[in-house]
Amino acid sequence: METFDSSTSYFGSVFTAKELECIFRFCSHKIVEPGTALYCQGEPVDTLYFIETGRVALNGQGGTASRKPLGMARNGDVLGVDVFTQGALHESSAICVDRTKLRILAMKACKRFSSDHPFLAAKLITQLAECKQSENSASNSPSKVVSFFSPRGGSGK
Repeated sequence: METFDSSTSYFGSVFTAKELECIFRFCSHKIVEPGTALYCQGEPVDTLYFIETGRVALNGQGGTASRKPLGMARNGDVLGVDVFTQGALHESSAICVDRTKLRILAMKACKRFSSDHPFLAAKLITQLAECKQSENSASNSPSKVVSFFSPRGGSGK
């Protein structure tokens, strides 16, 4: 049986260990093999992915063989930052490069989490919105922004 590391740091020091533990109670665990797509560009954003270990390549427009590399997410990064934005679509495709361990907060669990812990949910939504805002202000072309949060350097591009 695989174990999941509870020491991986997400969002830098914004959340306490106790707050992350509360969020993670609503998450499922998943191990994904290399080459597996987490999501494709243009699909609805319905899941928040916390990368515990592994790397996920983010690719932009073009056919499967000609996808433009946009970034690499790794442990401690968060994908699907638009999960609380109604009607949001993924701006890139995400393909696992390595065997990747994830904590997954699916839409149904997001709603339950928001209902059970409204103040913590508001804090998470605020952090995700700030991440998205910093991406857009740092980019001259918002349509090419890749939505993920990396504690190593703000948002990923």
